[in-house]
Amino acid sequence: MNLETLENEHFSELNETDKEIIQFINRNRAMVRESSLAAVATKSLFSKSSIFRVCQKLGLTGFSQLKYLLQEEANQVQDVNIDFVSQTVKSVLWMSNQFKSTKLDDIYKILNDANNVFIYSTG
Repeated sequence: MNLETLENEHFSELNETDKEIIQFINRNRAMVRESSLAAVATKSLFSKSSIFRVCQKLGLTGFSQLKYLLQEEANQVQDVNIDFVSQTVKSVLWMSNQFKSTKLDDIYKILNDANNVFIYSTG
């Protein structure tokens, strides 16, 4: 479960101040993940108890569970990015090998010997 899902599930229970606190958390995920409740309260200009109540309204036990949730989200993003990069590298290597195995000398010779070359494009 992620923070966005919790926000959507409990949206009707949140007042305007709660929504502002959540906006601050969303804009400053890295700082919230690494900071204490007191530090987040100081930076956000909201009280510690207001932040704690928002966590409870979202169905969390408290601020520490919010930090854990944000850390898990960050880890999942890193895992996805690592997987994406490795898949991209594999695809590029496969394409490169396919290109090397294609015999293009004959095509280049035909193009070179041609009087006219017509190129069609779409889009």
